[in-house]
Amino acid sequence: HRDLHSFPTRRSSDLTASASFDKLQFLLKCAPASTLAQSSHSMEPVAKLFQLSRTSSLLPTHSLSKILDLIVSGLSTEADIAHNDIESEEQDALHHHKQLLEMYAFLLQWTISIVETKAAEKPAAGVPARKAPKGGKSKAATKDGTWDSTGQLQTAMDVMCKVMKLKLNRIFQTTSDRDNFISLFTRSIYLILESEARVKVTSVRMFCFKVLCVAVKHHGHALGAQTSIVQNLTYFEHLSEPMAEFLHILSEQYDYPQLSGEIMRELATKEFSPNDTKGPKSISTFMI
Repeated sequence: HRDLHSFPTRRSSDLTASASFDKLQFLLKCAPASTLAQSSHSMEPVAKLFQLSRTSSLLPTHSLSKILDLIVSGLSTEADIAHNDIESEEQDALHHHKQLLEMYAFLLQWTISIVETKAAEKPAAGVPARKAPKGGKSKAATKDGTWDSTGQLQTAMDVMCKVMKLKLNRIFQTTSDRDNFISLFTRSIYLILESEARVKVTSVRMFCFKVLCVAVKHHGHALGAQTSIVQNLTYFEHLSEPMAEFLHILSEQYDYPQLSGEIMRELATKEFSPNDTKGPKSISTFMI
């Protein structure tokens, strides 16, 4: 994976070069992005090499760490350049920024899904109990192959918030385009929250809440958040208290109590299957 060192970290526009984008996609395809891949591909008549790439780690942790750093750094740089062009009324550059932001957000979501898959495989190595170093950065891969991705995920979420501070209505001309872009960030957050080990880390939980709060408050994510929260309460017992905490922060710190009201109204009319023991317990804990 020596080609990783050839990727630029300062000139984000270089990502639009077909070779650079294709290289990153190829490398990301060398690792499973979902635990479902481990069972689904065994029944398909696919090439042995591709099947191996979806069910085992052909992408070393140090390479994945480097890719995550490159994407997050590039997205941060692109946000700075886009901000300057927006403030300078550089209209001709806005379409190019839209393309770059979408490409980086797509790659970031993909990379985070792989990171979380690896963390699920080795929870002790992927989500250690120790705190992330100051500044949100952590050591990438150690000699024995273990990797603390916590700090890098926090940095990624911090950059997500940085991007969402841009005047995105100037870049994305339609609401649907903006919603699709924001969903690339929020889907990663909901995926991270599915891990009970991640949620137990206060700094990670707070960064997740911050991304969702900004998305709801400033980018029309309220309905999407409502749907995801109700679903999460049904399937993930460990999210009962964290989701209540998130709504409290959204209401108190971001002056957006509307979402709490909508969720409570939906839950009040929700019906459960007689065989469902987790859902009612989780939701009752959330409401208390």
